[in-house]
Amino acid sequence: MKKSSLYLMVIFCGPALFGKVSYASEFDELGARNPFLEEKKHKNKHIEPNGVVIYSFAKNANKITELESDRAYLQETKYTTKFGFANVHSSKVRNFNTLISQYKDYDADLRLKFKRGIINKVSKKMITPQSKVYAFKTADLSGLIQNKSDLLLESPSGNFIKNQGWDSLTRIVNSSTLGTVIIREWDFSLSNGGVIMDKDAVNFNVNVNGHQAILIVREDDLSNAETVLSWADDKKSYNIELNKNVNTEGLIGQLRNLAESMSEPNYLMFK
Repeated sequence: MKKSSLYLMVIFCGPALFGKVSYASEFDELGARNPFLEEKKHKNKHIEPNGVVIYSFAKNANKITELESDRAYLQETKYTTKFGFANVHSSKVRNFNTLISQYKDYDADLRLKFKRGIINKVSKKMITPQSKVYAFKTADLSGLIQNKSDLLLESPSGNFIKNQGWDSLTRIVNSSTLGTVIIREWDFSLSNGGVIMDKDAVNFNVNVNGHQAILIVREDDLSNAETVLSWADDKKSYNIELNKNVNTEGLIGQLRNLAESMSEPNYLMFK
């Protein structure tokens, strides 16, 4: 279950979540787009980065940026910045109940495959704890999770690094204020990987601890809404999705506080 070491951070989530290219090998057949698009075979060291690289896809055409030929997300970031959200067709706002079911199905399938892979190598007692061992320090969500029942899902993903654990984690939380919150984090430093962010999509009034970020809020004519916030620090990429319009509901401050509690500050911003 080897994962590519490169993702494009362009923050476009369609009506479903993942397509032919995927984040952490998740939902290979379930959808159209994902904010972190995987380039599986590209090996050009002059293009493929280590760490976080930010440049304009429009001005730097290459094999990497060609993976995301549809730049509709640029209009969504522009409208989010200017009006607080982008008014979209109902098909562009995902049903989070369906989304949760897809995550749970994926998690069950992953655990089954994981058990089959190690059943002959370790005792059955080792399967459950080893399946939730992570090779990185996971974000502290204690401020968001008030009760055990609030955590709807904790699903490891990505690469299982020998003697260390998984390099990716998805958690779904039922928050009394933010609603259904999906939080994904990937430690790309473990595989010397990297993230490319489209500079043209960066919201200049949005940052997370000094790290440039992309915020998109979508709402249809029936007031169905979703918010997606993505960013990366020196080691990890992060994605927070929730089924509300954080701007019209006055939740942008809570979202920012949650994001800033998850990643390290960028001290360079103060120099």
